[in-house]
Amino acid sequence: MPNRSNSQKSSKNALMTWGISALIVIVVVAGGFVFYQHQQTKKAFASDIAQARKLVLYNPLVKTGAAQKLQDELPGTGDKTTDAQLEKRLNRKQFERLLKQAKTQLAKTNQSELDKQNKLAGQTEKKLDGLKNKSSFPATSKKDADSLTQLSQTYYQQKDAVGLNVSVAGLQSLAGQTATLIQKKTAKANALAKAATSGNYPSIGALRGDLPYGAGVILIDEMDDGPAAKAGLSTVDDGGWDDSNVIVGIDQYPVKSSVIGNDSMDNAMKQIELGSEATVKMKDGSTHRIKLNLSHNDVNTGDMQDFKNPSGDGDTDIDFGVKGYSIRTHNNDKEIGMVITSIEDDSSASDSDLKPGDVICRIDDETVGTEHSIDQITSDYSDGDSVTVDYVTKSGHLKSTDVSLVEY
Repeated sequence: MPNRSNSQKSSKNALMTWGISALIVIVVVAGGFVFYQHQQTKKAFASDIAQARKLVLYNPLVKTGAAQKLQDELPGTGDKTTDAQLEKRLNRKQFERLLKQAKTQLAKTNQSELDKQNKLAGQTEKKLDGLKNKSSFPATSKKDADSLTQLSQTYYQQKDAVGLNVSVAGLQSLAGQTATLIQKKTAKANALAKAATSGNYPSIGALRGDLPYGAGVILIDEMDDGPAAKAGLSTVDDGGWDDSNVIVGIDQYPVKSSVIGNDSMDNAMKQIELGSEATVKMKDGSTHRIKLNLSHNDVNTGDMQDFKNPSGDGDTDIDFGVKGYSIRTHNNDKEIGMVITSIEDDSSASDSDLKPGDVICRIDDETVGTEHSIDQITSDYSDGDSVTVDYVTKSGHLKSTDVSLVEY
């Protein structure tokens, strides 16, 4: 017969074994759950710290309140505090509450700043639109204004008050700088206009002649110690009939004539302040820096602006053999030369390089304006003599040719 006490004892041992196993399982599960919760809490706290850093560190909107307190809790630049040390130092619940309050505060501050800066952006853009209508508004400033306006609108749509603040500050700076620039330009323009009216605009101090076909302005003579002479510009008497004697530009202004038209030397001079320096560009590509300290009024108009008539009485036996018309009778008294319309056979000019359409400007250093002036010049010459003729071709090139004179 089985022993009843042994059976009971065996059942009791099995029950205890099962209970211990269950208890172990419960302890392990509970421990794992607690560990999991601890890890999750640790991750959540680390996430809160990361959010706090992003929210308040280096944020110019943080000035007072919960946001300022939250910023004070976090390590600043150069602080070697780790996140683990930070977690031990901070009270998690208080930190969470402070973070929530800071978010609410900064959301309100951000919206308030957005509204303020957006209003300011509108006012500044309106000011810039008014400046854009002025002819002196720089093209580069217009591009900058359009870019900053687009940027400010993008920041506003993204609800980024800090970015909007920066773009609006750029707009304000641009508006201020442009307004000052336009004011200076206007004042300068008024001063230049006054100088042009009174004759106090600069002069290079030289007798100059307009070349035909817009080839430029040639220097015939210079004032002693005048700006042109001091700058080393050469005249036809100094360097011959050459591209190096022809002015084609002053600073950024093209020069095609002395006094007539937008591309005249006088018009260029009226855009430059008296006493300033300018770059004179010659037809051969060379340049000269010139100090423009002599005014138009200072120039001796009698000696420097009138071309001398050729010597001789016009009674000549020389058959030069060209027909044409004076350029100055068609344009202005500064333009030199006579346009050749035809050349007679068996005349002096028929055996030269001269062709119809060429413009005779000088014969042996005497300025030519008409057929009569050619007769005046050649009246002192005899059959067989040779003269040097300086002329300009239809393409605007300066040339010289020797002409053997023959009698009628």
